This record gives sequence, structure tokens and C-alpha cells, in this order.
Amino acid sequence: MIVCERQASSGCAVRLLVDLTTVHHDQVRTAQSTLETVLRAAATICESLHQQHATIECWLGQRRYLVAGSAVDYRELMDALAAVPANGLEQGWPTWFGRDDVWTVALTTREGWENLGPRAMRRAIAVTPGSVVAGESSATSAWLTIPSGVEWRDLFPARWRRACHVA
Repeated sequence: MIVCERQASSGCAVRLLVDLTTVHHDQVRTAQSTLETVLRAAATICESLHQQHATIECWLGQRRYLVAGSAVDYRELMDALAAVPANGLEQGWPTWFGRDDVWTVALTTREGWENLGPRAMRRAIAVTPGSVVAGESSATSAWLTIPSGVEWRDLFPARWRRACHVA
């Protein structure tokens, strides 16, 4: 008798809720604005997950993008992130985003975090205005806090790895 063991490759799925709500962000979109930082952080997270062959379900406003290994789907998501209007969206949060069996991360601002209400997540990344640091706002109860502006690029990768390792 010959026995063969087959093992399916393991994979993970992540749902990323990107807060594009106009009133949650700075009124002027610059390289240091919270909206720009949220978009760049979302692109960074999606790029990292795509490189690790994870399935990504990304919500931009009411629109769902699913990337399950396809380069075409990934490019469509990146194009959608690049095409977000300068002032965000009126309805920047999805009203419904499916079951809770997927590891979900909300990417928002301090104002968005305060307004999450009953949909509050254990894993929320709160982007604070450039000079605000953890300890100065309610965003400190978020899973991860990053400042907007140039310095986020230096802080985010290490904070993301540490937060994911602990989770």
C-alpha cells in the first residue's frame, strides 16, 4: 500500500476598509494630508499582502475590490486608489461589508475612529494629523496609529510588522 500526503498551500484573506469620507479628512489634500496618508498606507498594505499571495478584499467607499492573486485585479485596485477624488467621498465607508469571518482592518482617521460607532473594529489603523502623536487623541485606542505627512513612511513598516506579529 502506498500512501501519499497532499497538503494544500496555506493562504490568508484580509479585508481592508479604507475610510474616504470627506468630513473625516483634512479639507485640503496635500502630500501631508490625512486622506493622502490613508491612500498611501492602503496601497502599501495591499502591495505587501499581494506579494505574500494573500487574498485582499478592499473597500473604497461603497465599492469592493477583490484581489486573489491576479495582477489585473491588483492593478485595478491600485488605479482605483489613485483615482480617489481630492476631497474624498460623501459615503466613504461601506454600509455593508460581508461576514465577520475575514480578518478585517479599518484604515481611518481620528475623526473616523470616533465615528465608527457599532462597527468599531479591534484592528483599526488611525491616521493622525502630522504633528499629533499617540497619547494626544482617542486614536490611541486604535490598533495602530500613524502620523500623516512624510514621517509615516519611516514609522509605518515597523509598526505594521509589530502589530501583525502581536495579533
